[in-house]
Amino acid sequence: MTYKDGSWGLKAKERSRKRREYFSQYRKDHPQEQKREYIKKHNIPDQMSKRKHGNSGINNPMYGKTKKDCPNWKGGRISLEGYINIYMPDHPCVKSNKYISEHRLMMENWLKNHNPENPYLIEIEGYKGKWLSPMAVIHHINGIKDDNRIENLMLFASNKEHRGYHNKMKEGNKVGNY
Repeated sequence: MTYKDGSWGLKAKERSRKRREYFSQYRKDHPQEQKREYIKKHNIPDQMSKRKHGNSGINNPMYGKTKKDCPNWKGGRISLEGYINIYMPDHPCVKSNKYISEHRLMMENWLKNHNPENPYLIEIEGYKGKWLSPMAVIHHINGIKDDNRIENLMLFASNKEHRGYHNKMKEGNKVGNY
């Protein structure tokens, strides 16, 4: 940077020098810096060093705790890609993460209570009772993925049938396709 008087960068260097002087003086007078010097001089383990490395492994207060013991546990109800999923490790149709979509559970329970002979309810080997077929697809009528009211859910036998429904909707209604 060139200044009007022809000097190049002298004012910037002067500002840098003053800043260094100020901060070096500030550090000497600052209680935290005095504390660090005392700790270093007397070989005392510093709490700051713990913070640098964090509480990892067995030093972590959450080490070994799972689910209900953790403060972030939300009762096994999470949102994935807009869909609400429920933690149910014993359900026969869970995903690999042991969660199942809430809309599938809602439809399954409704069918069990209102239409137990529905062909979409099947018996799964190794499990007692009837369960919603893994091939069945649940459609949200209003397009809102987390609106799992039974009146907003529609059951299809397969994804092919579900896609066919969407294709019909596109042909009949160019606006508001779900």
